[in-house]
Amino acid sequence: MLIDGISCASCSQSLEKALQNKHGVEKVSVNFAAARAYVEYGPEIVSRDEILYG
Repeated sequence: MLIDGISCASCSQSLEKALQNKHGVEKVSVNFAAARAYVEYGPEIVSRDEILYG
């Protein structure tokens, strides 16, 4: 996923922690320099939209 609006490494760590706490998310890696988040999740448990907007 592309990330917009992350301005520092601390923000990316906060985003990573928030994503990890979402139900159905299995693994998260946020790369501040690349402005990307890599998220592994169980699609039978949670949808991409629920991760992004829920």
